[in-house]
Amino acid sequence: MPILLYDPSSRRAWLVSTLSVILHLAHIYAHIFPSRVTLDNKRIPLPYAEPSSDGGAAALNTILKNHSLVIYQSEITKQTRTFLDLIREIYFSLMLVVDKDSARPPAAKTGMRRRAFLSGWELKAIVETPQFPQDKECPLLPSSGGWFEVSSSVLVLFCDGLGEVIRPCESGRRNFLCERWRGV
Repeated sequence: MPILLYDPSSRRAWLVSTLSVILHLAHIYAHIFPSRVTLDNKRIPLPYAEPSSDGGAAALNTILKNHSLVIYQSEITKQTRTFLDLIREIYFSLMLVVDKDSARPPAAKTGMRRRAFLSGWELKAIVETPQFPQDKECPLLPSSGGWFEVSSSVLVLFCDGLGEVIRPCESGRRNFLCERWRGV
């Protein structure tokens, strides 16, 4: 299931894999709750996916390679928490949002009055307050292309300051999508 990530501040959107979003949410979680990814008073760095033309496969590979990484141990019970435990927790939180999104009446996402708005959910809230995700709307410019049409069939998540979510390969060979492509 692809997810539409939308950056309201830059008014840009990307269609990305669910596993890529889950891995990104794990990093957001570690940033918001650093004490929950700490072992022996040292912060545990979470793994990143390798750049790839298939972000979902790269995220899956990263999760599988690091599934047993211990990211936390209770000082009292000595019970440990692994990277896979965190990924599962985030997955279930994301599925709560998917359920809430699919329970919305179709007109709430695609009504003619709504055509000038993108309707979705705040990305960070999925890890901050998983039981109470925040729904959100952002105005779309007339030049926004087909994102409104795409948004009616996928989950939309809002996140400010995403940067370059997808970039062409820069491995030294001319493998760009467009000869004139460059970051702005």
